[in-house]
Amino acid sequence: MKKYLFSVVLSIFFGITTYAQVGINTNVPNPKSVLDILSKNNNTGVLFPRLTTAQRDAISPGTDPAVGGLWIYNTDNKCYEFWNLTKWVSLCEEDTDIPPLSGVKLLSYEQDATFTFATPVFTDFFNSFDNFGPFPSSTIQTDGSSLVPEKRPYTDFASLNFQDYNIIGVSYRPGLDLSAAEITALVTFANTPGKHLYFFTEGFTQAGKLSLLTQLIGDITLTASDIVASVGSNGDSNAAAPCFYITTDPLNASFITGPFGTLQAGLHRFVDHAASSNSFSYAKLSTSANVQIIAADGLVGGLPQATSKVGAFKIKNKNVFVFADGAPFFGGTNNSGPACMTASSVGGTRGRKPLKCDPVSSNGNNSGVGIFMANVIAWSLKNL
Repeated sequence: MKKYLFSVVLSIFFGITTYAQVGINTNVPNPKSVLDILSKNNNTGVLFPRLTTAQRDAISPGTDPAVGGLWIYNTDNKCYEFWNLTKWVSLCEEDTDIPPLSGVKLLSYEQDATFTFATPVFTDFFNSFDNFGPFPSSTIQTDGSSLVPEKRPYTDFASLNFQDYNIIGVSYRPGLDLSAAEITALVTFANTPGKHLYFFTEGFTQAGKLSLLTQLIGDITLTASDIVASVGSNGDSNAAAPCFYITTDPLNASFITGPFGTLQAGLHRFVDHAASSNSFSYAKLSTSANVQIIAADGLVGGLPQATSKVGAFKIKNKNVFVFADGAPFFGGTNNSGPACMTASSVGGTRGRKPLKCDPVSSNGNNSGVGIFMANVIAWSLKNL
């Protein structure tokens, strides 16, 4: 009866002929399709019901098989979703599994030979891997070898070929700018398909680092005035330090939910480790079509505002991640919380409760920062 009424309504509004199939703007609907819609001038589309998350949840579809596959467009998440009889599934969410790896090489490009500031994304990944990883051991490559980053200091640059690596993390280096040769090598690396670059450094006002980011972003020119004060007054010791929050963007879904866990809703946040001026102006980054904002302060409804400071972003047309201050996920002196992550040799415990804004994840209280960073590198491993 409902199908018949639906066909009648379509006939009234669109003047169509009703056969075994329904056609809109066509008298010969495809016999394999119940509904065949043509764009009369090839310049129109189809709009599904557009609902907020609250409006969607008010539907309460239940487990009746008759409602399986119910479709809506979520205006909060900006993505199509369907009901699978258990939950709403977003088409923007990616498969969380990491495929079998073979011959993957990671480089942690460090400040000096002591590796005091080991690239945080790698440390947090291996801490999460050891505690919550989806694999039985650290030998996660198909040849049985472990996925351990090679650590090399900046002074080894002349003997390094960045193209030998799949993922490179550039760490710390507050007082030393990038050389012209390093900029060229990093730009070439980042522009190579399948290569991933993590930029964890400080001193973003330095000309070389601004030049690197400007070349990588491509459609804006960053200047020293676009580097702004971090949100925290040293999150290690300031209990009132404000937070960066992960923005409401379907493109960030894989960093919130991945093979290492899920951050709890409303707590996708972290605080800057230091008090230096190494965040980015949202007002400037928002003028680029190539920047995906991952985390910022001053969000309203999950979205950054004109005065927001950006703590983490990705360059959309490249596999490049940039993190403010070099150590926003770095454990300092304020390391209370359960020991759900392994200890780091510097700065207390990475990923346990490195800072007072460390979020909760599905893997336990205060594990959120390590889980977040592990999900970021897991995304890279899936997209090599």
